[in-house]
Amino acid sequence: MHNTSIKISIIIPTYNYGRYIKGLIENLQQQTFQNWEAIIVDDGSTDNTPEQVELHSKGEDRVTYLRITNSGCGGARNAGLVHATGDYLCFLDADDLMSKDKLQIQLDLALSLPNEVITYTDLAYFEDKSPEKHYPDFNMKGIEWMPKFNGRSFDILESLVRNNFTAVSSPLVHRKFMVDNNISFDGELDSKEDWLFWIECALANASFHYFGDDRAKTLIRRHGDSLTVQIVTLQFGEVLFRKKLGAVIERSKLNTEWKTRLRQLNNQLSKWLIMKIIERVEFSNPKEVIGCIRGLGLKTTIIYFIKHLNYKRKLRRS
Repeated sequence: MHNTSIKISIIIPTYNYGRYIKGLIENLQQQTFQNWEAIIVDDGSTDNTPEQVELHSKGEDRVTYLRITNSGCGGARNAGLVHATGDYLCFLDADDLMSKDKLQIQLDLALSLPNEVITYTDLAYFEDKSPEKHYPDFNMKGIEWMPKFNGRSFDILESLVRNNFTAVSSPLVHRKFMVDNNISFDGELDSKEDWLFWIECALANASFHYFGDDRAKTLIRRHGDSLTVQIVTLQFGEVLFRKKLGAVIERSKLNTEWKTRLRQLNNQLSKWLIMKIIERVEFSNPKEVIGCIRGLGLKTTIIYFIKHLNYKRKLRRS
């Protein structure tokens, strides 16, 4: 099935990733599906990103360059959404790539399914310096972690509340579904904004369809910047995400039982996460304490520090 009237909008936020722009644009041009538009949203880069986009997109009218400032990944993706004209949407980070057949094979499947079905593919991680070696997990241990959803159910919602289900560049989403349900990214989140986005899609009655095809993969680059971001995210990003998620669950149209169960699960995971953060803080180190207060707030830091002390006291007594 090759419907040339269908267009895919590829929304690409970037910040100081000028060194990857050449490979990014070449990767898009090599796609077997050619009716795409790429919207590169530069969130105030201070490197040579503008020059690199101009140089490598010369004569390529499918590439649009937008420049915004200090909006984060969520805000950048939302800016791209405003300019998107495609029937389907794909979100790609500027340092990542796609296998050459990903868009065509995924679109062929999506066209056979209702608009509310979000298809997603396998993914592979690779080292910046060794792009030929692929791994199924970020830590490159060969661990298959991605759940294989097919449909919609409370179990899938519950799984999504526990963990994100894939990388942002794996799914293909029908733009009409997003527009009809007024779904966009939370611009206040510095991380996990894609996770919240997929949950909002699920709460709007989206169905998820995994399909495994070695020809259709998103390729995720692991480098020093991504490692740094992961550490920060593990510490504080999920705390804010879970606070936001609580509000999303409350205003959803779920029945009372499902809403209560998801609320309780999210609260439980939030408390567990904060306790783990507190356990890692060295409270004799002022820098770590200040960082913790900035990330959690003074009140939360004090409350959970006291809980941590009480927990350690009980362990000593047992």
